[in-house]
Amino acid sequence: DGDGELSIMDATFIQMAIAGLCDFASDDYMEDHYHMPIQYLSDMDRDGDRSIMDATAIQLKLAGLE
Repeated sequence: DGDGELSIMDATFIQMAIAGLCDFASDDYMEDHYHMPIQYLSDMDRDGDRSIMDATAIQLKLAGLE
């Protein structure tokens, strides 16, 4: 959700953006200087795509299961 803290609100935001209820932030895009194979900060499962699986990855991390 852009506050710098990983929380359930981040998972909710991803779900809302995927459903078309809001847009991903423009600063979600990672510039080349990160030297990472992903394009978006919200790509939590690092598969190269923003999907419901990213919301699930956040939930698992918050639950201590990742």
